[in-house]
Amino acid sequence: YPTADIPLFDGYDLEDDPEDPLRFFAAAEGIDPAITLRETTPAAFVQHVRARQLSLPVITGELNSGKYGATFPGTFSARTYLKVMAHDCAHLLFRFAEPLATLAWCAGRPYATERYESWARLLLQNAVHDCICGVSIDQVHEKMEDIYRRVFDDARADVEESLAAILGDF
Repeated sequence: YPTADIPLFDGYDLEDDPEDPLRFFAAAEGIDPAITLRETTPAAFVQHVRARQLSLPVITGELNSGKYGATFPGTFSARTYLKVMAHDCAHLLFRFAEPLATLAWCAGRPYATERYESWARLLLQNAVHDCICGVSIDQVHEKMEDIYRRVFDDARADVEESLAAILGDF
């Protein structure tokens, strides 16, 4: 690595409350005491490295050698059905369910903010890079399918309820 400062990005795609890596580092035995672990942000890390005014190499071209991280070239078309399901759910939720719920609210139906936010969060969780590009294990994709089906079916039922509220006196 070109510097002694190595970014170790924390976080999980599918985990709302990941474990604290600082706690694991503090409890680990046999780690060289010269190694320090600092929690920071990507922007602060860049500022730290720039402040040291190092002469770093410029790397050009494809950066998917796999030397510093695994890459999965050619996955843009894997499990295409997940991308279709993602589109259909987002389209139904944001173009139909929420706008019609707003009109139904004007007609007296309660607006279920938590429900729409929950569905949107589920869609965002399904959209993380290892999932939507199709390189996760089968169980992850099966869970994604279940979530998409549930969101789609629930949003479609919500559209029908909103239409009933809007057209109730029609």
